[in-house]
Amino acid sequence: MQKPINLYALSLLLLGASSQVTAANAPDSVFIYPGQRGASVSPTMYGVFFEEINHAGDGGLYAELVQNRSFEELEMPEGYHAEGCHLYPRPVKNHIDGKIKPEKYRWTTEPVPGWELAPGDSLHGSIRLTKENPKFAAAPNNLEISVNGNKAPVTLINDGYWGMGLHEGENYKLRIIGRTERGYKGDITALLLAENGDTLASQTIKLKNDGKWNDITLTMTPDAATKKGKLALVFNRKGKVWLDYVSLFPESTFNNRDNGLRKDVATMLADLNPAFVRWPGGCVVEGISLDNRFEWKKTLGDPASRPGEYSTWGYRCSYGFGYHEMLQFCEDINAAAMFVCNVGLGCQYRMGDASPEDRIDYYLQDCLDAIEYALGDTTTTWGSRRAAAGHPTPFPLKYVEIGNENWGDEYDRRFDIFYKAIKEKYPELVLISNHGLQGTGKITVTDMIDPHFYVEPEFFYTNTRLFDNHPRGNYKVYVGEYACNREVGGGNMNAALSEAAFIGGMERNGDLVTMASYAPLFENRHDRTWSTNLIWIDSDNVMGRASYYVQQMAAENRPTCNVALDVKKSPADTTDVSPRQFIFSGYDDNTGEIIIKAVNATGDWYNVNFSLGDDYTIAKSGKVITLAAASLEDENSWDEPEKIIPVESRFDGFGQQFGYTFKPFSYTILRVKALPKYFTNPVVFADIPDPDVIRVGDNFYMVSTTMHFSPGCQIMKSRDLVNWQVIGSAYDRLEDTDAFSLKNGQNDYAKGSWAANLRYDPYEKLFYLIVSCNTTRKSYIFTTPDIEHGPWHRNEVEMCYDPGLLFDDTGKECKKYIVYPDFDLNVHTAYYRPIISDGKGNVTLGKRETLIDYTQIENPSEGLRAEGYHGYRIGDYYYIFMIQGQGWQRQETVWRAKELAPGAFESRKIFTGNIENPDGTAHLGSTGVAQGGIVDTPDGKWYAMLFQDYGAVGRIPVLVPVTWNDGWPVLGNDGKSVDHTLPMPVATAERHFPVVSDEFDNGTPTYRYSDTPATSPEHAANGSWLKPEWQWNHNPDNRYWSLTERPGYLRLKSGHIATSIRDARNTLTQRTFGPISAAETVIETANMRDGDRAGISAFQNQYGYVGVKRENGKNHVIMHRASCKDDSKGIEIESIPIDCDRIYLRTVCDFRDKTDKASFYYSLDGKEWKRIGDTLQMNFDWPDFVGQRFALFYFSTANTGGSVDFDYFHVKEG
Repeated sequence: MQKPINLYALSLLLLGASSQVTAANAPDSVFIYPGQRGASVSPTMYGVFFEEINHAGDGGLYAELVQNRSFEELEMPEGYHAEGCHLYPRPVKNHIDGKIKPEKYRWTTEPVPGWELAPGDSLHGSIRLTKENPKFAAAPNNLEISVNGNKAPVTLINDGYWGMGLHEGENYKLRIIGRTERGYKGDITALLLAENGDTLASQTIKLKNDGKWNDITLTMTPDAATKKGKLALVFNRKGKVWLDYVSLFPESTFNNRDNGLRKDVATMLADLNPAFVRWPGGCVVEGISLDNRFEWKKTLGDPASRPGEYSTWGYRCSYGFGYHEMLQFCEDINAAAMFVCNVGLGCQYRMGDASPEDRIDYYLQDCLDAIEYALGDTTTTWGSRRAAAGHPTPFPLKYVEIGNENWGDEYDRRFDIFYKAIKEKYPELVLISNHGLQGTGKITVTDMIDPHFYVEPEFFYTNTRLFDNHPRGNYKVYVGEYACNREVGGGNMNAALSEAAFIGGMERNGDLVTMASYAPLFENRHDRTWSTNLIWIDSDNVMGRASYYVQQMAAENRPTCNVALDVKKSPADTTDVSPRQFIFSGYDDNTGEIIIKAVNATGDWYNVNFSLGDDYTIAKSGKVITLAAASLEDENSWDEPEKIIPVESRFDGFGQQFGYTFKPFSYTILRVKALPKYFTNPVVFADIPDPDVIRVGDNFYMVSTTMHFSPGCQIMKSRDLVNWQVIGSAYDRLEDTDAFSLKNGQNDYAKGSWAANLRYDPYEKLFYLIVSCNTTRKSYIFTTPDIEHGPWHRNEVEMCYDPGLLFDDTGKECKKYIVYPDFDLNVHTAYYRPIISDGKGNVTLGKRETLIDYTQIENPSEGLRAEGYHGYRIGDYYYIFMIQGQGWQRQETVWRAKELAPGAFESRKIFTGNIENPDGTAHLGSTGVAQGGIVDTPDGKWYAMLFQDYGAVGRIPVLVPVTWNDGWPVLGNDGKSVDHTLPMPVATAERHFPVVSDEFDNGTPTYRYSDTPATSPEHAANGSWLKPEWQWNHNPDNRYWSLTERPGYLRLKSGHIATSIRDARNTLTQRTFGPISAAETVIETANMRDGDRAGISAFQNQYGYVGVKRENGKNHVIMHRASCKDDSKGIEIESIPIDCDRIYLRTVCDFRDKTDKASFYYSLDGKEWKRIGDTLQMNFDWPDFVGQRFALFYFSTANTGGSVDFDYFHVKEG
């Protein structure tokens, strides 16, 4: 961390300086619009930054109680020298100005830091440091204790880091590595002492007297507590003893890790819920000069063998809290790790030396080795070291910062070298540069920049909009170090409130600022090197400043996204000075709450009238969290550690309009339960044809037609009928035939499974799903007791066209039937068959009976040319819903009767319209809304889930209110239209969609498709688990794809020859969606072979794609498309040679007004995108009969054996 503020921040500071404002008595008006969503607030926004400063680790977070346990504290960095109480660096030139800075640092004058003989014992004993016969060459110092006689013992004392906090009844592990001179007759007595000298615990240590090193561990348990304890070692015989290592460690550490962390301190850190941990610094990364830079490799292995290093901050770091321990801590608290590497530059605020040119590779390799230690598999050099340390699986390293607070041309040049090399080997890592907001210098590219801010309160108050107009697109921003540390004492309420205001500005710009970490993190109360620090520690206690609670409140109340806000100041407020009152607003999708964050840094009560609009239902009661002080100068202290802490309360005055008065000098968070009142049709602007919906308890479940895709019959879940999430599928493969598996020239396009139907038997407690297959001319009935996890039991039955399940559970049992039309729609007959069940999921069908016959219809012109059957028993009637009509103009008809008998049914057309705008025009054209099921809500409202054909996007579901008139369902507006905007069926905070982005982190098998094992190696589980939204085009071959071979990537492998994407195996798809949707991926092509193709497609019969082809060992980015319907091979529109193996690809689909156009783009760096080829005219037609899909593909036209890796799949609107 730097002491001077950067020039850009300083200029803003000077421009923004002004006096404090006093709030007017009249209230401000704040208008919040929760439906107008702004930038998302990244889940990674709040992290922590650890650096060994202020004894943050040794004497702080790290649980070791003994100071100078390895006797290395007088070791100086190479070329340094001490004079009295100062240490002087080796004179090296600053690489920018060529000058040698006259730096000096504190140095101890103690002969053996941390250790001394008891008073008077120096008369008959002595101690000295020696490097003779070291136990560890890397840490050669050991302590020689000489006892001159046998009459009086010699006692060696260590009081730790300003006293040892010892707890009654807790176990402490004492480890001693020692040796004696040959023939030594004495023992060592280890004592734990209270501050007054009382003995709290005692153990005898017996060393072999053969002159060899002994490594002894024993347990000590104090019988009383002390805050200022000591460790004493008593030597009772004449002779010499050497100690190489003396450690006293609490047995109980955070998560019970060996060589672990203080439980109370680590818990306070974990209570911040950090998304990431930045380590090891900070300026310690660079060192005063390169001579004392932090060296991560020396932090591995036995703590006794670690040499430590003189820290940039004026004391020796033991390297106890090392790289492995940091990574383990990240895993323990579910945080990502960030490693900061040295690029061969010393701290530019200090000596600022630069390594010679021929040493750059050394520093680069050191960084790559660190990454390999965290991520490499166990066959790699450093991955095997990690495994040997007890952790064979990779650690959660996700970020690498290249350098720390470096700048200038030399840094930029080295950054590019590091960036290129790291990305080539670890493209998944996010790489961060040291640049601030003023620009990125001469570097080529970076993923993130890292501006730092150490300022006075005025800067933060006046710069809450600092990021609002910063350019987007080239990188994200990580504010790696920030704090208000000037003019605020040790860190008062003024500092905390100014930071809260600045945090609000970062959240508001969550599309740009995605990570931030306060600095410094810790101080031991006896060594405040930095003026303000977040958490204070002493030997027995830990406490947080007001700023700590601001960080905690902000993180715990992180909204999913910002929402629009408008503040109108009171007319009485005529002040013209910098603001001291701030309002920020967001929405939490997980809880359905508006989150209002308010900063009032004035001495007056702040009155605000809030208006939340009319589009959300507002709960009267909600939660308020308030952090308040009596003055801006108030701060927590060791005398009053909880003077300023958050107070949670209940507020019962929320509403569409409400007033709230914020306390003086406060940071307040209001959590207002707010659920949307309305939804808009279509409920899902994506292909979900032939939907059927049921409700069980408070949960709705939906199935639809999925045809040739696998897994098939996707199960979707909702709590409100509007937000739908895919949770599983009824089968992973329907059949294992050539057509289902794209073998031998066969395919299943426009066939597969059609018009699935779903019901629940409350007596058997089984879910039933029926679907028919035009390929096999069979129907299948699947059953499961657990629709959300499976497995499903499969029953094959006789082919029934578009069958509907009709369950009658009005009696003492559930009578089950299927209803369906004749397969030949020109035969105007409807049938029913009973389902015979054994109650365990095994079913057969009973005898077919005629239900409705054309000749029985009073108006023969109406006909019965119908499909899409859905059956119900509601009240006194049986109902059969179906569609009737010709061509694309679908109409919904219902038949009803009080008994299942021929001649008993009568019919009505119940819906013949479309989605209607408020002005009466059709919202999405006039193709008709029809075919689907009906369902009731827990409070008795009824809805029909139908669909509308809408061009290439497919068949989109429309939710239609249902009322009842004399036992007849009335859909929408008297059956003639359904409104575009309607009240929510059920008020929830749900936000789900059946299309999702994917980072290809391997999931866990939470869903089982089938209760029978796979019989073919192609279909055997391979240990990889995709998100349930994905479907393969036809059956996959599980031997040729993986999420485990390269963690974090989808690997597709070529095991089959294909002529085009249409007959390629293992093409992975998700739905496109309207009005405009875009999908992006990154592919790595190093293992492709000649003739291979890979990329992302807008996939249907008339397809197009952007991808990479390998030809004569070279890569070409291409745009390829079908020239017309049924043109499976297609034509290559454009080919561009490229010289890289990592390529970014994007497909954009425009379905507005049935435009149905797809365009294609590529990028070599993820920043600059170029359009390629021409526009694809998408279609929806019989050859596939499904909506356009996004598809990730890889196929070989000449040679199998290659592979391609997909880094991620990102989808978004527009």
